Amino acid sequence: MMDVLINASAEQFSELLSNYTVGDNDTLVNLSNKTTGDYTGRQPKADLSNLRYHSYLILHVFMPVMISIGLIGNILNLTVLWRSKKLTYVPYVYLRGLSICEFTAMPFYIAFLLLNAFVHYTDVSVHLARFRAHVLLPCINMLISSSNLLVMAVTLERWWSICHPLKGRSWRTHNFARTVVAAVYALALLLHIPQIFEHKVGRWKDVPTSKIYYSADWDYKLHEHIGYKYIWPWTNVIITKVLPVIVVLIFNPLIMHAFRASVKTRRKLTEQQRTEADAKSNTNERRLNVLLMTIATVFVVCNLPMAGLNLSDMMISQTRLINNANYGIFRFYAALFELVYVAVNFYVYSVSNRSFREACQEVFGPCFKPITAFARNSFTTLSKNETTLQTGASRGSGRGSISNSKTGIYLCHFNSLVTNGAPIKAKNDNEECHF
Repeated sequence: MMDVLINASAEQFSELLSNYTVGDNDTLVNLSNKTTGDYTGRQPKADLSNLRYHSYLILHVFMPVMISIGLIGNILNLTVLWRSKKLTYVPYVYLRGLSICEFTAMPFYIAFLLLNAFVHYTDVSVHLARFRAHVLLPCINMLISSSNLLVMAVTLERWWSICHPLKGRSWRTHNFARTVVAAVYALALLLHIPQIFEHKVGRWKDVPTSKIYYSADWDYKLHEHIGYKYIWPWTNVIITKVLPVIVVLIFNPLIMHAFRASVKTRRKLTEQQRTEADAKSNTNERRLNVLLMTIATVFVVCNLPMAGLNLSDMMISQTRLINNANYGIFRFYAALFELVYVAVNFYVYSVSNRSFREACQEVFGPCFKPITAFARNSFTTLSKNETTLQTGASRGSGRGSISNSKTGIYLCHFNSLVTNGAPIKAKNDNEECHF
């Protein structure tokens, strides 16, 4: 069967089909529409050994690890953001929407990994081929685009709130933020509806066994239309890939500059002018800005490679790109970086924001109360025992026994000096001392 490297990317790489053999042997014959072409006997024009190595490394090592980390992190992230009562600021509404996108994307990434790592390009089931052609990649790309647009939305909200605090205060509310999140979902869905139809199910026959296989084939006839060839690709990439990165790169420095200026202004106020509420608000704003700056940094680092690749797909001849093995390797790692961004946000929040850590303690703290209570009681008992031992050792000379009704500990201390059996006064009624 065709190696997994052919379509193991969040973005389509199906142009490779016209240059590579469909199977490990030359026995597969195309039974589909002739617009897909007959690829039997065509050999790759570039050396694939390095490309195969990196594709195996990503699909069988890196992606399973990141999916496992991301699945756990996104479950925890969704729980904390939706159940905590501490995270009440408007930007957290956008982060809740972001957590929904990332959590929903994980099952599709798991399906993507299983299909590409174990089923490979051709499927025995026509239903599996339809799922691969019309559902899998459109859903992944739609969810990634939603997360990109939500990061852009929360950046603009922070810029408006910090740089223009008196303007738009009436619309910077939780209800408005929820409306924006819903609009982002709708826009991402609308932009990726055409991707549902850009592949079709192809039929392949293995000549010696007469067995029929199915594959998700690039629909060349459809992509000859000007809408699919120019209008939709450019619109999709600019809105969902390029624009969010540009907005984050431009507006975050402005936010930091304005916030530092506001901090300097507040420091000039006298102690009488400052209130406890102002200090708390300033602390929360600072924590929130640090969190958003960290999110923005991770976002740019993880999404910039794929944005560059999408632009190169439309500006550079596909013939040159297909025959470049390094381009294929870079595409694999760009898709991996997108997965990293979807997987690590919970850990980024936990490291960079104290309020989020306190929210985690608020949500998950009751689950660990029995353990902490047991540990606290054990520590208290050990401390009392140690105090009793030290008290008995410092009291005397001779031999005696000290009993404590609470702990049941008996101490026998011996010394060469005897006090002729004089009683020692106990510190409380529960202790009895005899010598």
